[in-house]
Amino acid sequence: MRLNIPTRITLIRVALIPFLMWLILLSQDNAIYGLIALFVFVTGSLTDWLDGYLARKNNQITNLGKFLDQLADKAFISGTLCALVWNHEVSFWLLAIIIIRDTAVSGIRMLAASKGEVIAANFIGKSKTAVQMVYIVVVLVSIVANWPHQMALTLFAWIVGIITVLSGLTYFKGSGKYL
Repeated sequence: MRLNIPTRITLIRVALIPFLMWLILLSQDNAIYGLIALFVFVTGSLTDWLDGYLARKNNQITNLGKFLDQLADKAFISGTLCALVWNHEVSFWLLAIIIIRDTAVSGIRMLAASKGEVIAANFIGKSKTAVQMVYIVVVLVSIVANWPHQMALTLFAWIVGIITVLSGLTYFKGSGKYL
């Protein structure tokens, strides 16, 4: 099977995950690693936009690409958050909400696929991913620059958690037809 350029870009995001997690773990002892992790995370996040843009522009949207893009997003965000939780930069409850939501939505997508349907990401799902990515950027900035204040990070975490739950609920609406 020959992979198109957007799918290859998606796979780059996946390949960055272990390196990014390693950098975050090292950032606990050296802020330079945090700065590099910030750069790698922003670069990986931009690949999420780039692969979608190129797929639409060049009419290269495939079911494999849709599947891998969502999987890459979930792995990229969850892997990064796992390392941040390990370093006590992010609370475990937020990681748990994100993983539970993503697992539940993936289950709905698998049920739909068994019926021959592909459920693409909706606007709120894409917005949820963007908000989670911005949150992680802010957390990584806080490692490097000791800004913003912990209270602001906690408030932002709650906002991310609420948006994550709400976006998951949109996929459950109408999911009964796949059961």
